[in-house]
Amino acid sequence: MNAVFNGVKRLFTPIWLRCLLLLVIVFTITLSVVLPRLQHAHADNPGWPTTYLGDNGRSNFNSSETIINPSTASSLQLVWEKSTCCEAPITSQPVVANNLLYWGLWSGRVQATKLNNGNNIWTHDLGLSSRKSCEPPKVGVVGTSTVATVTINGQPTSVDFEGGALSNFYALDAMTGKQIWRTPLGGPLHFIWGSVAFYNGDLYIGTGVQGSCVSAQSKFYQLDAATGQILNTFSTVPSGCTGAPIWGSAAIDEQTGMLYFATGAPGTCSQAEPYANAIVELNTTDLSYVNSWQIPSTKSGLDFRSTPTLFSATINGTLYQMVGALSNNGTYYALDRTNLSAGPLWQDQLAAPQKGSYKVNTEASTWDGTTLYVAADATTINGTQCASSVSAINPADGSYLWQDCLNQGPALWTMGVPGLVVFGDGNTFNVADATNGTILYSYTATRPGAVFQGSATISNGVLYIGDAHGDLYAFAPGGSARSK
Repeated sequence: MNAVFNGVKRLFTPIWLRCLLLLVIVFTITLSVVLPRLQHAHADNPGWPTTYLGDNGRSNFNSSETIINPSTASSLQLVWEKSTCCEAPITSQPVVANNLLYWGLWSGRVQATKLNNGNNIWTHDLGLSSRKSCEPPKVGVVGTSTVATVTINGQPTSVDFEGGALSNFYALDAMTGKQIWRTPLGGPLHFIWGSVAFYNGDLYIGTGVQGSCVSAQSKFYQLDAATGQILNTFSTVPSGCTGAPIWGSAAIDEQTGMLYFATGAPGTCSQAEPYANAIVELNTTDLSYVNSWQIPSTKSGLDFRSTPTLFSATINGTLYQMVGALSNNGTYYALDRTNLSAGPLWQDQLAAPQKGSYKVNTEASTWDGTTLYVAADATTINGTQCASSVSAINPADGSYLWQDCLNQGPALWTMGVPGLVVFGDGNTFNVADATNGTILYSYTATRPGAVFQGSATISNGVLYIGDAHGDLYAFAPGGSARSK
């Protein structure tokens, strides 16, 4: 009887309604397939940043910060300091999530600490890569944490994603530090210098080598964030060849789904290596090749060891979507990211070449929506020799809005909040007026080797930063830490 009733209903149902019902069914089935890929994970964002340089465009600019501003910057005071007793350098950028601070050390230890005093909640040892002939000879956790919520075994779980020794990549429970999964990327010759990008439920990370003592075929990876399964790979050099290590992190254009990373010098190969000393564009869907641009061969010995920054510029009335990166040859290259192979639209010689330097995860620019800020090494400004510099740059043509000549060096990073730009200068970090470069606040660390090599973080009225001596600091206006 029910079958007959349903048949009669179908007979008298208008055809437009039947078509509409069919569309609803098809749409529902499509969502059931697509949504688990898109929604089984999302980035935690209770603070800033929850990933390296704050976002996938690698802007290193916190537009929501209001407490630390041009009026309060001069009143910054140290509110707590956590010493690891010379354990190892800190080059990771502190990450704020779950009302905790996540950071790692070159000793291989990653940890979560309280925001208001730096006391440990948990620590996890991810090991050391050690080669006496390398520079550096020992290295553990170099990159910055990425914290996101991922559905694992049916439960939403806050996960801390970390690169560890011997090119192992980890997912840790962000609340306890317990390992969820581990995926080897490459082999013992490889090392993960960069920080992972999280996008649409997947992870994107590249591999390099520990130092100039070894060479290997480097690759870029796409992993499932929930399981660690390798979904796709892209080799930067042909099979059987070495070179083109990935020292920095990838930037992702979330509007187009394209990603961009920079590579190091070529290695041993009987074929050409067009992706060495290059900026490479891949499709995030499957890591298929899209485009690339290589530094001219006359400068092939001076490679990219930085992370690209995405920005925009209006040039002769046309809006361009750009990507920029600083090379070890001291040149900042700005390219149209829809046409990389056409070469730079402009370039600035910001510093003398730094051939042989192993500085990594450094010299990424800051983009505040209108201006680029770039730190660089030794140069000459208005006839004065500078150990390093910071430049505010017009994104349309590369002209300088202002430049600060710094006396110590190295200057390896910049970061910003509205009205301010923060940058390191050896064992000093400075907070400057973003409009003219006037320094409003400086802090100098006095312990041996206390270089501020990794970027600061400003979140909810507190500035967090680590140094190469292995100390972590928190600063706030008037000396009163603001934390939840």
